[in-house]
Amino acid sequence: MAPFGMPPFGAAAAPVGAGQTGGGLSPKDITQILRKRFWLILIIIVLFTTIAGVATYLWWRYAPNYTAQAALEVQTPMSGTNQFDVPTDAIPNFMPQLLATHASLLLNDAILQEVAQREDVRKTRWAQDAPKGEMVNRLKAAVRVAPRVKTNLIYIMVTMGSPEEAAIVANALGTAYQLHSKLQSQQGLQEHSQTLNTQINELQTELDNIRMEIENLTAESRVADLAERGNVKRQELEELQRQAIRLRTQYLQAKTFNDRLLEAQDSGVLLDQPEVRAALYQDPNYAALRQQEAQWSTAVQNAKRNYGPLHSSVAQAEAQLNAVAAQLAQAQDGGLQAYMARNASEIKAMYQQLAELQEQAGLIQEEVRDLYVTLAKLRQLRLEESNLSRSIDRMDVTMRDLQYRMALQTPVTLVQALPPSRRSQPKPALMITGGVVLGIIVALGLTVLLEIIDTSIKRPSDIRRRIDIPLLGMVPHLDDLDEDIPDPRLALQMFPDSPVGEAFRQIRTRVIFSAPLEQQRVLMVTSPLPEDGRTTVAVNLAMAMTQAGSKVLLVDANFRQPMLHQLFEGVQDAGLSNALIQQDDWRNLVFQAGENLHILPAGPLPPSPAELLAGPQMKTLIDEALTEYDRILFDSAPCLVVTDPCVLASVVDGVIMVFRAGANTHGVAMKARDRMNEANARLFGAVLNGVQAMPGGYLRKNYEAFYEYRERQPLPA
Repeated sequence: MAPFGMPPFGAAAAPVGAGQTGGGLSPKDITQILRKRFWLILIIIVLFTTIAGVATYLWWRYAPNYTAQAALEVQTPMSGTNQFDVPTDAIPNFMPQLLATHASLLLNDAILQEVAQREDVRKTRWAQDAPKGEMVNRLKAAVRVAPRVKTNLIYIMVTMGSPEEAAIVANALGTAYQLHSKLQSQQGLQEHSQTLNTQINELQTELDNIRMEIENLTAESRVADLAERGNVKRQELEELQRQAIRLRTQYLQAKTFNDRLLEAQDSGVLLDQPEVRAALYQDPNYAALRQQEAQWSTAVQNAKRNYGPLHSSVAQAEAQLNAVAAQLAQAQDGGLQAYMARNASEIKAMYQQLAELQEQAGLIQEEVRDLYVTLAKLRQLRLEESNLSRSIDRMDVTMRDLQYRMALQTPVTLVQALPPSRRSQPKPALMITGGVVLGIIVALGLTVLLEIIDTSIKRPSDIRRRIDIPLLGMVPHLDDLDEDIPDPRLALQMFPDSPVGEAFRQIRTRVIFSAPLEQQRVLMVTSPLPEDGRTTVAVNLAMAMTQAGSKVLLVDANFRQPMLHQLFEGVQDAGLSNALIQQDDWRNLVFQAGENLHILPAGPLPPSPAELLAGPQMKTLIDEALTEYDRILFDSAPCLVVTDPCVLASVVDGVIMVFRAGANTHGVAMKARDRMNEANARLFGAVLNGVQAMPGGYLRKNYEAFYEYRERQPLPA
């Protein structure tokens, strides 16, 4: 595991916004915040605990409270002398509601007003000190009522400064409620009983009427065989309906035949109907006349053949034939009329019979309907009878309960209170515990508030969570180290075997693994504001790279406040600005500060630094320097103060951003990040400078482990 809370070696630094997303506080961050504010939290808890203790002592010593406790015993439905038929299994379910009702009525304004007017209460100092008209409110504040569900008791607890006066008020309230509940119970139960009795009488009258109607209906309708009679009548109705159907069919056939005969009669072809001829031939008189007609017709023909048409015998025969023909025509007309009259009479008789059948069927159908209506009405009356009976039974049970409650002498019985011998308030354990809890709440709230107000970057997690930049490493605060480092800019040179030196070697390793070598040879170190530690990181990182075998050129690109010429003796005044304006070759201006470390100072301040850094001479200088050096590091100006770093960022391979813990805020850091993004710079990551270890934190433990590990003796050569 990498020391100082860093990610493991080999993890490449992701570009800004890729793979590094902000989020809320992690449990580790919360733990660090609590450790950071540990002494503040502890002081606040101790302060509130002390205040609670002192307040408890003063309250206990000079203004204690005493609680007198009286009790009201509520009579249960089976506790009286007169016993009624009340189900005992209903008492447990009834008692909690009864106790709650009495407890609510105890604090009624009317009861409290009555207590305030009692002589024994008015003589107490507590009542005499009460403002005028405030006695009821003071009683409400001093009295507590607590029903005990598993018993039939209601406790009246009165808290005051005097134990004797607390007992007086508790007993006065219990006595007043005892009298009030007795009067109210008797009056209310009596009114309720009268109302209930009236309702029972009304329901009983209605029940009697229904039963009388059932008896009358049963006697009139012979209820026992109503269903059987209904079935018989229904069968009769079905048979009549079948007969009516057959008769109607016959009637329609006869009427159709008669209509056809009338139509033939009107047309003069009635005798052409086979049925008519058959009926005429069945008449003996008509048959005899037909035979006589045939005989005389034969006689006329014989006379004409024998004697000639003018013979007298022919005339006599024709006269007889005509007489017979006249009789035959008369007989035929009479037969036809009789046949038609007989058909009409048969049709009329069939119609009357059909009407009688339909009338008889209607009477039976009405009788069947009356039978079933009677049955339905009887069932409805019996249902109403059952419902009324159940309602009357329930009211009878309620009435018996009311009668029993009215028989009780007193609904509640007072068990008087005695003056308490012990203080009830304050409660030291509760007060001290409350002070501790309140202190914890205030301390945590203040810690969160301070954390919200303080927007500075304090921990490495703030870089990843808030700024969304890969973290290359962090530099410890010098106050947390055992070494006395006078100048942190030369820490790696003066104290290579220290947490600071190890931190810069970590940063070097992360830079090496952040990208391929050809993409990280030219780097720029910048920060949002002055005094953030840009030069410290640039110089120590350059030294760490030389220790890894790289030949490094460290360039001071901060023309306004150059620092490198002050750190290394022998560095001349001319430098980068002289080379960029082509006053001298840059090789002649380089100072060798170590075996692989060369310094190019800033030189004099040019009139336009930004334009000079963006010119072609800078690109030419970098290209020439890369032929002689493995890496080039630029120590630039703060990016939020001047534009020089933004211009230089476009010609280097990558940018390392330096933030100072506790100094740079989240807003400043994000603004610097955005400034670099606008310049199309490639941010390799950030270095958090000046990170302080909290007491008991993991950084402090890492430092201790580092020094313990370093003190071990090496093996002999």
